[in-house]
Amino acid sequence: VQSPLHHQPASGAPLLLTDYERIGINQQAVYWLDIAIFEQAFAEVESKPSKELTAHQVEMLRKTVQLYQGDLLEGWYADWCIYERERYQNMYLAMFDKLLGYREAQRLFTEGLAYGAQILRYDRARERTHRQLMRLHYQAGDRTAAIYQYKACVKALEEELGVGPAKSTLALYQQICNEQVRASTS
Repeated sequence: VQSPLHHQPASGAPLLLTDYERIGINQQAVYWLDIAIFEQAFAEVESKPSKELTAHQVEMLRKTVQLYQGDLLEGWYADWCIYERERYQNMYLAMFDKLLGYREAQRLFTEGLAYGAQILRYDRARERTHRQLMRLHYQAGDRTAAIYQYKACVKALEEELGVGPAKSTLALYQQICNEQVRASTS
């Protein structure tokens, strides 16, 4: 099996070694673990600002987020599982945040909007993402879509958390309405 991020030749050795009493991993087998690749990619970019990512890191993140196929052991509620599920989901969303920020810095608004939409599929009340999308719509020349994004944000915050938008979100909305949007501050 080849990693989607690293090209490794297949060894031909079986992954599992079994007999009547045991099962184990064959140390001679060539294999990769999606979780290991996921954690490695996250660690590489975790502390790096989005606008400082290299093209290689952006491509690595783009491929890595595709590994995430859903929540870890969905339906299991053991404490360790809930913790790990949330940890992986937070890494996943952080990787999309990096991609969104990079695309915004590169003024690739359509791609940034797609990344933001993906984030909101997992957390529709993520206010920071709503602000980024408001700014991206506006910078792409679609003031109306920016205002609709604000309204979606207000609705999600009320329905999910029972709160209104933060001052920074209200300020951005007013800037959009008055056509006075400044550079990104997220």
